Amino acid sequence: MEFLQQNPNVKDVCENRLTLTFEFRTRVYETMKNGGSVRDLLEENGIPYSIVGCKFIDHLKESVRRHGKPTNGGGPNARITSNSPENISYLLSTGIFGKSGTGISFTKEFINEMYEKYPDVDIVTELKARGVDPNIVGYHRIHTLQNRLSGKKPFHQKTYYSDEVISKLADHPYVDYISHKHLRLKKAFYQRAYLLTDNHINDILRVFEIDPECMTIGVRNRLWYKLRSWKSDPSIKKVVYGDMELQIRIECNLSDLLEKQVEQNMINLRNAYLDGDLLKKKALCQWIREFTDADPYRLFSVTRVLKLVGISRSSYYAILHNFDYGMERERKDMEDAEDIERIKRVIAYKGYPKGTRMVTMMLPRLEGVSMSRGKVQRLMRKAGLLCQVRKAKTSRAEARKLLERNRRPNIVKRRFRLYRPMECLLTDVSYLKHGSDQTSYLSPVKDAATGMILANQIGSTQDLALMDRMLEELGNNQFLKHSEYPAVFHSDQGALYLTDHFQKKVKDMDMKESMSRRGNCWDNASMESFFGHAKDEVEYKDDTPAGLMYKFGEYIEYYNYERPQWARNKMTPYEYWKYLNNMSEEEYEAHLEKEKKKYRKMMKKSKEKALAHAKDLGCVIPSDT
Repeated sequence: MEFLQQNPNVKDVCENRLTLTFEFRTRVYETMKNGGSVRDLLEENGIPYSIVGCKFIDHLKESVRRHGKPTNGGGPNARITSNSPENISYLLSTGIFGKSGTGISFTKEFINEMYEKYPDVDIVTELKARGVDPNIVGYHRIHTLQNRLSGKKPFHQKTYYSDEVISKLADHPYVDYISHKHLRLKKAFYQRAYLLTDNHINDILRVFEIDPECMTIGVRNRLWYKLRSWKSDPSIKKVVYGDMELQIRIECNLSDLLEKQVEQNMINLRNAYLDGDLLKKKALCQWIREFTDADPYRLFSVTRVLKLVGISRSSYYAILHNFDYGMERERKDMEDAEDIERIKRVIAYKGYPKGTRMVTMMLPRLEGVSMSRGKVQRLMRKAGLLCQVRKAKTSRAEARKLLERNRRPNIVKRRFRLYRPMECLLTDVSYLKHGSDQTSYLSPVKDAATGMILANQIGSTQDLALMDRMLEELGNNQFLKHSEYPAVFHSDQGALYLTDHFQKKVKDMDMKESMSRRGNCWDNASMESFFGHAKDEVEYKDDTPAGLMYKFGEYIEYYNYERPQWARNKMTPYEYWKYLNNMSEEEYEAHLEKEKKKYRKMMKKSKEKALAHAKDLGCVIPSDT
């Protein structure tokens, strides 16, 4: 042992373990890579085979084959010690880990989410997307979960099916037997599902209306491997008759999944088409013709298949009917090159930028050649000559699509005082200029009936993170929690309020969304009124972002509990909330009738102002008759 301890290539040695230095392990890797002998390398460097034995050499070779080049703790195979109290506290705060016995482990929710995504999304990528440092998680935890998700290692999960699951699946046509600990599917299930193994096991189970969440991942992995190794048996009936409605839904689900699978297979053919030679393209087009002709239900037309594969109709028919397609393509490329040169000369004329319309109009004048605008557009795109002046902004197009899809009707219609307390909530974002040319954004939520500010957040950027913090604070508000009425959440048509993310959060909070008309600030006048008072009364121009949070926090406390409002019986918002809540039904109906009269009077006055303004602008006002 002393002999080995003195060897410079040995890092550590004891009775049952020998550890080599990083530099020497790198030499072992290089030797194996070049086809050399590890045993000879050890002998040459003073580590005799007679001492270490064949098991040590085999273990060393297996380690190199499995992990590749040694990393000395700096690469993906590094085993970082991540069990310090600081690291454990950090991992628990992410929500991805939970306590398990004396240590921590990935939560069941995270494992189920990863099982849906894996292997399309690896664990390290998902951790980074959630803002978690994989190095603190540690290679061992990630590698173990990866092996379990792929089925190489079993999940130590107790299998238990609840009474609800048993009652639901007991009469399922494809379930043979189910108890609290066991579930067995009929052979007919495997006979129908083994052709679907290109899809995730969760998707396959959902086709047969079996909830995958009721099974552990270990059970699903066993089903998956059994499906992949299933040998078709014609004697087994594919259809098991039972509940006809359920059977019809299963057939529809199966048809949809098969259609998606065929679509995906055709998309995969696109690479073979783009990279293939003319013979491969010819064979692909002939297959498309045979496939579309043989489709009895005409689910996949020629147009649909060509779009999925990425072949134009003209190319498709040219390849089918003309084996000299390559020469024809070459001739067309030469013609395009000549036309592109003409277009370049037109664009260069006088040096002014020119779009497709201008080039189309000027070609006959300058070059004596006429082309359609479609051809000009195709050639300019092909040569990278498209004009950047007044270029259509894709962000605006996406914003228009979002507006059309997620715009909500104006439910409130300025009837701010006709709702009960906490029944109509108003929100908006206003900018705050402060410090040395700094801008922050104020995002409050106001109760329309009482005027009380229920949530308020300030951020340096106007983004979804600001909206999330505002909604989280609103969800924790005690006044809203104790309200008996479902709330209407009213905002303008700002981009953040139109996002799927924001609208889902509002829906999850059991609130119905309402939006002002576009460009009409009066539809959210009550919220604008608060912004006006807050900006006039708070001295914030020279403050830092932290100072803003403190000052506006203090102001909202003052606004809610100490600042009376003339239009609310000279009460503070909190006092007015108590005043309205203490009313009997009869008293509240009488109060509501007074507010309705005020509302009708206000709307009449607003209409008269709008008509007078329209006349001043010279608009034609239609008569009432």
